[in-house]
Amino acid sequence: MKKFLALAIVAVMTVALFAVGVQAADDFPYAHFVADGNDPCTGVTFSGAHTAMDPDAVKWAAIKYRTVTEKDSSGTALTGQIYVQPAQEPCVPINYVHSQSWETLVLDLSGCAAWNSEKYTQTGSFRFDFLQGNTVQKGDSIDIAWIAFFENEADAKAYDGTQDTPYCVSAPSDLAAKAGTNALQSVEVVGGVDEGAKVANQNFDVVNLTGPNLQLYGWVIIKGDDTIADMGYRIDDKDPVFSSLLDRSAEVSGVMGSDPAKTTGFDVKLSTDDIPAGDHVIHVVCKTSSGALLDVNQGDSDGFKVVGTGPKSSIAQPWFDNFSAEGNEFWARGWVIIADDDIEDIGYSVDGKDPVFSSLVDRSAEVSGVMGSDPAKTNGFEVKIAAADLPAGEHTVSVIVKTKGGELLKVNKDEADTFTFVGTGSEAEPETQSPATADAAVIAIAAVACVALAGVVIAKKVK
Repeated sequence: MKKFLALAIVAVMTVALFAVGVQAADDFPYAHFVADGNDPCTGVTFSGAHTAMDPDAVKWAAIKYRTVTEKDSSGTALTGQIYVQPAQEPCVPINYVHSQSWETLVLDLSGCAAWNSEKYTQTGSFRFDFLQGNTVQKGDSIDIAWIAFFENEADAKAYDGTQDTPYCVSAPSDLAAKAGTNALQSVEVVGGVDEGAKVANQNFDVVNLTGPNLQLYGWVIIKGDDTIADMGYRIDDKDPVFSSLLDRSAEVSGVMGSDPAKTTGFDVKLSTDDIPAGDHVIHVVCKTSSGALLDVNQGDSDGFKVVGTGPKSSIAQPWFDNFSAEGNEFWARGWVIIADDDIEDIGYSVDGKDPVFSSLVDRSAEVSGVMGSDPAKTNGFEVKIAAADLPAGEHTVSVIVKTKGGELLKVNKDEADTFTFVGTGSEAEPETQSPATADAAVIAIAAVACVALAGVVIAKKVK
């Protein structure tokens, strides 16, 4: 009898130990991180409403995680860290609760001195040190379901992964993007039903692409583990415009036996005057509750070609990483995105004179695709002008973009497109007449005198 009880106790203990070591299956996807040694980290991208971070607007984050390895080899509880890109101190610390159950932690980003647009310049990703300690060992691991970013604390605290409130989200696929890694053995998306939302069916009742008034009218049904949050449109590859369409959900609810939460209507009405001059493509866009953006297509087309009659290209997004218009040097360094054309060159103009091109540092490789933009429409610049190279006194300097179409666009900073700078060079010398100019002037004066003398003689004869 005692032997039987001992065996039973061992069996129960074995089951209990096994239960601790193996996590239960989950009904949502998550990223499973495994370290390959000390100081493991990876670059993480964004999805949802925005694919680039705005550190001046976003001040809160929430992370859903489950700890697996709780302590490092020294017995210190493992933590995590978020760094801006390019990575620099200080970081945003993540103090995990080690319960081996799913936890959600809200992070205040505003206390991080590097969390601003001056230092966080590579905004398409962030560095995620998923495990930190004195010595992280190979095989240490953690599970992360998502990291969501918010403009206010209330939304961050209320978020459970289903609301449409984040500025952007790092979903499992973003967490596994591997945008630069160190000591990362693996990151794998596991668990749940990882079926993203897809367009199941759509119909365009009205397609009018004849200007000046355009209309795209119809309905859409989506499938997958998601619901429809909003409908909108985008022109070319620009950010979509939402909440401006007629919601026809009541009219089409349940069409073809679909779930009303996955079905809605749309009515895009635009004037060609609202679209920059030239050829463009309009896309109808469905936004899901998880932040996914789905194009609503007609046939094999993924957009509708239209000819705009509005203004031509313009500066869409300028940014000055460094700027100074004081002291011994004018210095402007940054990048610029333009709309509706491609960049050919970037230069500068002093006092409205012809721009000087091809003398600037080309930072296109460094900034290519910044904020998810088309590299052909994005370029960097670096203007340096010594005060001694400009005549004494105030001058105006403008950074100039030259488009493929030949337009010259001024790059703005804080709504100003010219910058005052004081030169310390020699005073501008007055224009002097060349010998040829002087001779011409003498001849002209002589000619006038001859005409006047002839007039006097004629007058005397007339009398």
